[in-house]
Amino acid sequence: MINPRLINRKEAAQYLGVSPNTFDTYVRLGKFPKPMRLGKRKVWDLHKIDSVLDRMSGLESRDEIKGPTNSEIIKENLRKYKIREAQKCNRRK
Repeated sequence: MINPRLINRKEAAQYLGVSPNTFDTYVRLGKFPKPMRLGKRKVWDLHKIDSVLDRMSGLESRDEIKGPTNSEIIKENLRKYKIREAQKCNRRK
């Protein structure tokens, strides 16, 4: 069996053990790399994802790891929640 190097959004999220929406937040905030295009598909390179994980775990030294703090992630998720709730209220009117 061949292990793919390029994976889609859902597979990348699963690889990291997070939901696809959380993975999207990490990508948007710069914690993980943006996708590349392969034809019409958006794919992520596992080597790039592993490189980020290596830096985060201390396997690869770097002065500062770019990416959101937990509080930034929570604030972003809360912002999304408020937007969804406001949209629900507007639909009910």
